[in-house]
Amino acid sequence: MQRSCIVKGLFSFLLLATIFACKPITYSTEPLHGSGGTAEGWVFTNGTIRQDGSATLYGTISSTRIIFTLSPFQTGEVQLGNIFDLRTVTYFDGTTNHLFSKGKYEITEITDTLVKGRMYIYSDTMTFNGTFTMQRTL
Repeated sequence: MQRSCIVKGLFSFLLLATIFACKPITYSTEPLHGSGGTAEGWVFTNGTIRQDGSATLYGTISSTRIIFTLSPFQTGEVQLGNIFDLRTVTYFDGTTNHLFSKGKYEITEITDTLVKGRMYIYSDTMTFNGTFTMQRTL
C-alpha cells in the first residue's frame, strides 16, 4: 500500500512538472524562421521527407538544416520533451548539432507529393517558429 502511494505521488509530481515547465506556444503563420544564436536570420527555403519519415528542412543560411523524424507518418501534433516520448529536433548550424527538446511541431496535411506543417521549438538561446512544406521522396 505504501509503495503504491509513493509511485502515484512520484507520477503526479512528474506530470505536473512537465505541464508547468512548458511555455505557451503560438505558431507563427510566417515561413519557419530562426532567432537567437546561430539560428539568427535562418528562414525556411525547402524541405524533403523520405518514406521512412526522415525529414530535413533547409534554410537561407548555407549548410544548415533542421532534422526530425515523423513517426507515425500521419497528421497531428508532436510535443517535444514529453516524459513518455523523448523526441527531439536537431538543428545543424554547419558545424554543431543542437538538440531541441522543448516545443512542438504539427503535421497539418499529407498528400502523395507534399507534407505541410508548422513548428515551434526553442532552447535557452535559439527559437524556430513558423510553417513549412516538404516534398515527399522515395
